[in-house]
Amino acid sequence: MQLGKFKVFNGGQLLLKILSEINFTGLTGQVRFTADPNIIVTGSEVVNIVLMGNHTVSYWSNYSGFCLFPPESGKENHTKIDNVTWPGGMTRTPRGWVIANSGRAFRIGIPERASFKEFVAELNNSHNVQGYCIDLFDEAKKN
Repeated sequence: MQLGKFKVFNGGQLLLKILSEINFTGLTGQVRFTADPNIIVTGSEVVNIVLMGNHTVSYWSNYSGFCLFPPESGKENHTKIDNVTWPGGMTRTPRGWVIANSGRAFRIGIPERASFKEFVAELNNSHNVQGYCIDLFDEAKKN
């Protein structure tokens, strides 16, 4: 990968300021930042996204590690996590990297309402995208 070909993102200070001032609910729960600004992480929900749906596989916190119940529930169960559906529809854990042979195209989800169009943006409702994240992915595909 030739890192010299990547554009430099000059909006870091603005991004940091905006992120430090917002609180929102994401897929894994409440997202908040301290004045430092560091993210405040109480725990995360580990989700498996398959086609148009998702289900909770387990929960994670620095205190309890992986468990079946949210850390705030007070229940202690670290024995097993829920089943994961892997690419290709497999439910057993793959042994290693295997090239998919399902004949289906690889899909990448793009946020519809991105705040920073420099990272990723759709071009005129054409299902074509551009931006830093796309450039990075394209370079990674080459190698």
